[in-house]
Amino acid sequence: MRSSALAAARLPALLLTFCLAGCGEENSPAPDAGRPDLQAAELGPDAGPGDGPQADSNRPDATADAKTADAAASPDSAPKPDAKQSCKPPATVATLQLFTKLQADLKTLTASAARKARVAAFFTAVDVAGGVPVRDKTTVAFVVQAVVPGPLSVAGSFNGWKKGADVMTKVAGTDLYYLVKKLGAGRHEYKYVDGKGAWHKDPNNRHVAWDGIAVAGLGKFNSVIPPWGVVQTKGRLEWLRVKSPQLSNTRDVFVYLPAAHDEDTCKRFPVLLVNDGNESIARSQLDQVAAATFAAKKASPAVLVFVALASQNHRMSEYSCATSSKGPKYTSFLCDTLLKLVDKRYRTKATVASRGIIGASLGGLISFAAQHWRSDCIGMAGAQSGSFWFDNESMIKRVKAATKLKLSRAYLDNGKDNRQSTLDMRDALKAKKVPTHHWENVKQGHTWGAWKDRFDEALAYLLPP
Repeated sequence: MRSSALAAARLPALLLTFCLAGCGEENSPAPDAGRPDLQAAELGPDAGPGDGPQADSNRPDATADAKTADAAASPDSAPKPDAKQSCKPPATVATLQLFTKLQADLKTLTASAARKARVAAFFTAVDVAGGVPVRDKTTVAFVVQAVVPGPLSVAGSFNGWKKGADVMTKVAGTDLYYLVKKLGAGRHEYKYVDGKGAWHKDPNNRHVAWDGIAVAGLGKFNSVIPPWGVVQTKGRLEWLRVKSPQLSNTRDVFVYLPAAHDEDTCKRFPVLLVNDGNESIARSQLDQVAAATFAAKKASPAVLVFVALASQNHRMSEYSCATSSKGPKYTSFLCDTLLKLVDKRYRTKATVASRGIIGASLGGLISFAAQHWRSDCIGMAGAQSGSFWFDNESMIKRVKAATKLKLSRAYLDNGKDNRQSTLDMRDALKAKKVPTHHWENVKQGHTWGAWKDRFDEALAYLLPP
């Protein structure tokens, strides 16, 4: 579905739709900046005709935007569940009454400052209660702050993605728009549509799904209303905006949570970082491959962290294994900011042995470089058609020169592309007695389809059942 970033000023952490639960093309619009208002200046990245909707080692402290700033304490310091503690998913929380109270309060407030403060307090309360969407079992309240051409409307799987079918009401004296709609307890996807027909994802809703539209770009995401009180059996995606103090930029991160993460709230899971996060989902649907692989018990369920680039223009510098590049800073971002945040927010195994990183092409190269630079942080590495020829094969030379490698598992694959350098890396790793699995299909080329086809092999080796 077409998407423009609903972004800009403040807007607390998740959109208010009631329901709370927990280099490429994409099929769903990508999320906007963290907790922003819908501002016209920020609509560019997600706007555009043709994408119609479709239904269903300084080591600084971790830093992230408002969506993740209130993460809980580190799981390592959390008390162990006792035998009496239930590990079943918690009941879904109804938050619709918060919006009802907001409406009543705004009728009594006349001063602009007071009204704005009340709206800000409302979003904060929703965030504390679990975030957007705002709802009860049968009714959803779509609520968003927006500075875009009006009127705003909501289009989604519940109304055939029709523009203008559900027009939102603007609260006088504010930039707040809302729509209350009975949708039942089921799952839905949606987007906002402004007065010029541009699509916007919900800037406050962390629940997302690729919109299924194959485009020659990074792809786009729909906002999701999860089903009421139901564990999603194929897992789900959450979207975060994460700031990098190491690189002075902010990027999208899509966290795939396997169904087991919601089914057993006492269990902890390994983490696999995936480079080229947008493309890995939109062009290869690696999250869907993971869901099928976990369901078939070919690999142990894991939290997959799809890390997008802040800009595709940064790919060559951030994914380089040269020490003079931004590769070391990107690695520091992964270890000292992102993984710390992920470990706080989700039930992960915060140990080196339980962390891996994988990517395709240059994404595979930086995976091995990152693990080499920060073996205190990441224990496993994988590369699909890895560009090990890069920088005069310096990554292969490092492996050969190392006295001992702190690499618990290595996965390599290739098609007819990058074959010789992959074989050279395989031999170098095996010479150092690193457990290494190599897979190839010389009938395949350097494509997202080929990497999708081989990703289950990577998961099965790096995350053995």
